[in-house]
Amino acid sequence: MGRPSKYSDEFRRDAVALHRASGGRRTFEAVAKEIGVNHETLRNWVRAAGAGSAGPEPALDSDERAELARLRKAEREWQVEKEILRRAAAPRNRRRHGRRTRTADGTRRTSPGPGRRPASRSTNEKPCHPG
Repeated sequence: MGRPSKYSDEFRRDAVALHRASGGRRTFEAVAKEIGVNHETLRNWVRAAGAGSAGPEPALDSDERAELARLRKAEREWQVEKEILRRAAAPRNRRRHGRRTRTADGTRRTSPGPGRRPASRSTNEKPCHPG
């Protein structure tokens, strides 16, 4: 006989319902990470629940439909906000990889980040802006 599960039946049902509520838009891994279980464990629970159910899930009532619509709208807004923040952070991340240094004559120059080639500049060329 195996050890008893550390997850209650109610927790399992809620986890399966959460995955099914995503309507296939979220992976097992994403949902499992959110609730703190292994994705294979969640996959097994969903499969077992699918085999045990004797037909399609009951239709949603009006309150559940309204809640689902509200949650989907909020998720779309979060995705847009996340994309805006990602794009806003992109130039900052690029600058962070370059190194600001001072040359022997005291002028500033930015060295390229990792994996980039330095811009070629002749040794006789004077800096555009005095130090």
